[in-house]
Amino acid sequence: GLTGFQAYGAAAVSAMLTHVAIDVKDGCSPEWGFSIFDVLSGTLGGLYPMAKRYVPVFQYFDLKWSYWVNSKAYYRQSDTGVFTDDYCNETFWFSLKVHKLLPNGARKYYPSWLAIAAGLSIDEGVFQHKKGKYEVYIALDYDFEAIFQPHKRWARNLVRWINYFKLPAPTIQVYPDVKFYLLYPIKF
Repeated sequence: GLTGFQAYGAAAVSAMLTHVAIDVKDGCSPEWGFSIFDVLSGTLGGLYPMAKRYVPVFQYFDLKWSYWVNSKAYYRQSDTGVFTDDYCNETFWFSLKVHKLLPNGARKYYPSWLAIAAGLSIDEGVFQHKKGKYEVYIALDYDFEAIFQPHKRWARNLVRWINYFKLPAPTIQVYPDVKFYLLYPIKF
């Protein structure tokens, strides 16, 4: 019975309250502690679908996630093994749809499916001494919504869902060290 705007707003508030509750609980734990960064990330993540729908500039960006086990640090200490807690093997991406930003005359020279992404991860120090170092990446990315444009609604939804995952691509780590990876997140 809610309008679209009210439904998006309720979802954003729900996400924010969930992250506040989780971090207040973590703040009572001697192992984890409260993290304002986690609360802000959860709140912004909850607001993102609303911004994407109602703020035109957000049509140029996608949030993505990648995961590959390069370090066993989490699994050596975890008794649950829930991969979503394996922070040092996750990377969160902000992908820019370059083609959409180009002037109309320049668009024919740039592939519509090729995006540029900025990624944020943390090294395995987060599990060894509770003070990991952030890692920042710049990578090529693929916009599946530009590659596949099916007519059926279920297929469009599937393509949109797949587009949340950042697939391996050439990547440069720019912080804390400069490194090149041919198919990050696979580090070989």
